[in-house]
Amino acid sequence: MSDQLGLFADDALPTPPPGVAPAPVPADLRRVADALPERVRLGTSSWSFPGWEGIVYDRRASPAVLSGEGLAAYASHPLLRTVGVDRTWYRPMAAADFREYAEAVPADFRFLVKADRLLTSPTDPGDGAVRGANPSFLDPAYAAREVVGPMVEGLGDRAGPLLFQFSPMPASLVGGPEAFTERLHTFLQALPAGPLYAVELRTPALLTDGYGAMLRDVGAAHCYVVHPSMSPLDEQLRRIRPFEQPALVMRWMLHAGLKYEAAKDRYAPFDRLIDPDETSLDRLAVAALDALIAERGVFVVVNNKAEGSAPRSVFRLAERIAAWDGATRPPERPDAPTANPAVTLRWILSLLERHEVPHQVVGGLAARAWGATRPLHDIDVYVTRRGLDRLLPDLEPWIVRAPGPHDGPHWRLTFLKLLHHGTQVELAVADGACYRNAATGEWEDQAIDFDAGVRREVFGVTVPVISRERLLVYKRALDREVDRRDIAEIEAAVTPDPDPTTSP
Repeated sequence: MSDQLGLFADDALPTPPPGVAPAPVPADLRRVADALPERVRLGTSSWSFPGWEGIVYDRRASPAVLSGEGLAAYASHPLLRTVGVDRTWYRPMAAADFREYAEAVPADFRFLVKADRLLTSPTDPGDGAVRGANPSFLDPAYAAREVVGPMVEGLGDRAGPLLFQFSPMPASLVGGPEAFTERLHTFLQALPAGPLYAVELRTPALLTDGYGAMLRDVGAAHCYVVHPSMSPLDEQLRRIRPFEQPALVMRWMLHAGLKYEAAKDRYAPFDRLIDPDETSLDRLAVAALDALIAERGVFVVVNNKAEGSAPRSVFRLAERIAAWDGATRPPERPDAPTANPAVTLRWILSLLERHEVPHQVVGGLAARAWGATRPLHDIDVYVTRRGLDRLLPDLEPWIVRAPGPHDGPHWRLTFLKLLHHGTQVELAVADGACYRNAATGEWEDQAIDFDAGVRREVFGVTVPVISRERLLVYKRALDREVDRRDIAEIEAAVTPDPDPTTSP
């Protein structure tokens, strides 16, 4: 084509500069990035999507162009500080190719590399109808030579987790959960020291207590995955605690109820959120906070098929973690209001519901549910004695006062105190709990009726709280300054006490 201009202005079409540049980052996202802890690295499972024009990239480009030229633009986004490398799942990459990746990103960027599927498939992973045994399955020599070595040599200090993903399979194919755990233990122990190794399961039967103990023994991480084929995220978090991991590794992959191809068709071109998943968003954020308070690194990789647009999901998750991160810092003084009770309320309710523990919210949180406005200093919940025993293993890391009797000027009861991300929680045993009537000096039975709890929304969470009438009865009896203030605000609020048998 001639370099000369045409006779008419319309003929002089501008030629876009070569390469792909980053899209402008909105000021609100820059503020989130500034507030996000440095230990948190969020990203997507790949970077070659034309639909991310205006979100990550300044223009629309083909997947081939983005694959070769888009990484530097992607890595310049302040909220995209890690990315998945999936091509290594199909065949190993050479150190020189890894080095090109490393040279395209900032020094604090990290890659989450997926290991060759030959290492994680007990049968030949090819497409043939009949698949024989795979001789490379969990072969540490092959892993060290073809996978670990090139990654370490090429990426250097930009190497993040090396992920071993085990696709869904019958547990019997690997000899059952115990045999699988033993063989995986041998494999991980034989790998070269240095990299952070992570294991992602897609077979719920393999997620056992023995598997978790094995990972702790070898210093490897469980990769928590949101995927319909695997146990729910809550179950993974219950069995393997984030704060016990060498680093928290999570992948938010596929929306519930969808298969991969259906999600791809539904969500393409991946430029907007189609199916926001608030439950997974909250669980991932709380898990990140659990890891942060234990001073662990956090890696979260999101797929387009999780909600519709991976970078937009990342931005939402970053906003949630940044907003809640103040809760990982202890209060400035013992009597300070709680840092962020919504985080802890969701957490404690999930434990109570998982263990099927009868519970009822009282105290300041119940007062807020009925119209009080004073700052919340702790979360008070009554449970059964047997229920408290069931909760103890999960509560142990947060206990600051062991369960035991309390005989004070206002209360006689058995309780324990927790400090969770800066929020205090007191779990009291309903059996035998008494309060002192200030007018008579007599002790009165708290008489908690779990069946009479009223469902109320507080901090965006629906909880069973003590009825308005019963709350006012014991606050009038206690007659402290805080009780008088609560009573005045509750009575001024237009919040009639519904029939607990018909309450939603």
